Amino acid sequence: MEALDLMNSRTTTAQFYMIVGLGKSGESCVRYLLESGQQVMAVDSRENPPALAALRRDYPQLDIRLGPFKDSDFVGQKEIIVSPGVAMSTPALRLAQQNGAECYGDIELFVRFANAPIIAITGSNGKSTVVTMLAEMFNATGKRAIAAGNIGKPVVDILREGDASPPDYYVLELSSFQLETTHSLDAAVSLILNISPDHMDRYDSYEAYRTAKASIYSGHGKIVVAVDEVELAGLLPADRDKINFGETAKGENDIRIANSDGDACIFYRKQKLLSQRGLKVPGRHNLVNAAAALAVAVAVDVPIEPMAKALKQFKGLAHRLQFIIECNHIRWYNDSKGTNVGATVAAVEGLDRKVVLIAGGEGKDADFTKLAPVLKSNGRALVLIGQDANKIEQAVSGVVKTVHAVDLDDAVAKAAKMAEDGDAIMLSPACASFDMFRNYEDRGEKFITAVKQYVN
Repeated sequence: MEALDLMNSRTTTAQFYMIVGLGKSGESCVRYLLESGQQVMAVDSRENPPALAALRRDYPQLDIRLGPFKDSDFVGQKEIIVSPGVAMSTPALRLAQQNGAECYGDIELFVRFANAPIIAITGSNGKSTVVTMLAEMFNATGKRAIAAGNIGKPVVDILREGDASPPDYYVLELSSFQLETTHSLDAAVSLILNISPDHMDRYDSYEAYRTAKASIYSGHGKIVVAVDEVELAGLLPADRDKINFGETAKGENDIRIANSDGDACIFYRKQKLLSQRGLKVPGRHNLVNAAAALAVAVAVDVPIEPMAKALKQFKGLAHRLQFIIECNHIRWYNDSKGTNVGATVAAVEGLDRKVVLIAGGEGKDADFTKLAPVLKSNGRALVLIGQDANKIEQAVSGVVKTVHAVDLDDAVAKAAKMAEDGDAIMLSPACASFDMFRNYEDRGEKFITAVKQYVN
C-alpha cells in the first residue's frame, strides 16, 4: 500500500497540523500532509526560513506565520510536528503540551507509516559513516536499503514518494534532537555507537543528552552494543537480544577487533573478515565503524562474508576525513563534519602522522580540554578560527604552537607555514559552523577551495 493511501486509510477525516520550523524536514512534512489531504499551518521564528519561497510558490493559501513565536498560535493545537532545530523546552511548545497538544518530529511521523524494518543508529560520532556503510553493503549484496534521517533526504520525502515496492531495510541516522520527538520507534535493530558531550548548549546536563540518545532502545528489536564504550554503561536494557562488537566482545555471534600480523583486524567466529589496512578509509575509528556495521549484518541475519567484501570498497563520506591533495610532502584533509570534540580527537588519532589542526567555530559549550592529550601526542600546531577560538586556546594552552586566523584562506596559509615534511594539515573544527558558514558542508567546500587555490 502506498504511503499516502496508508495515511488516508488511518485518517478518514482531515486533521489539523501545526509544523514548527521550515527547514528541510519541516518542508517535507508540510508537503506530505497537504498532499494527503490534511490541514496545515506553519510557523518559524525566523523571518526568512529556507523553505519559505518554495512553499509560498507551491501552496499560496498555506498559513505561514514568521517571527517570534506567539502563545496564541500554539494554544488549542492538537498535533504539532517540531523540526529538530527547535528545542522541546521552547516556552510556546511547553504551553501547547500543557494544553493537550501532542508534539513530535518527522521521524515519529515516518515510523508510524514505514512499511519495512528500521535499523536505527545514533551516536555522538560516526553515525553518518556507519549508516552509509550499511546502505552500500546491503545494496551491494542484493538487499535494497534506503539511508535517511539525519543524512540525505528527509524521511518524510520517502513517504511522499509512495514507493510501491518497499526496501528490505530503512537505515536511519538519528540525532538526539530527532530522538527527543520520536515516541513510537520500534526498530528491528538499534545501535548507539558512542556518547561524548555534545550540544551542551541545548541540554541542561550531559545526563539529559545521554537519556535522549538512549531512547533509541525503545521497542522490542535487537540491540547492537559497542562493548568498549564505557559511556553506554547503565543505558542498555537488560531483556533484549544483543550482538556485541569491539575488543572485549566475546560471544559466539559477536564481532571482535583484535591484532593479527601487525594489523588491527575484525573477526567473526574465528574468521578474519578484514583488516584496517584493507579499508580505503583511514583511522582506527573507521575500523570500529566497520565492526559496528558488520554487527548489524549479524543482527539481521545477512551473510557476513559478502557484507565484509562490500566494506572493502567503501570510500568514505565527503567532509569526513576526506583526502584533498598532497603537495610538497604535505597531505591535506577536510574533516568539516567533525563538529564536536570527540570527532576531532578521533580524526587526529586516525592519521599516521603529525597534524597541523585547523579548528574553531561555535563550540556548543563543549569541553575543549579533551583536545589537549591528542594534540600533545599527535599535533604539530593549531590554527584557530571562529567565535570560540579563544576558549579552545585557553583549554589547550601550551600544548602546541597556536595561532589565530581571520578566515579559512588565512588559516590555510598559516597552517602551511607551520607544517613539516610528512605532516598532515586537517580542518576538523570540533565546533558547529553557524558562526561563519551556512553548514558544515559549506565550510568544507570553502576549505577545499582555499587549499586548492593555495597549493596551485
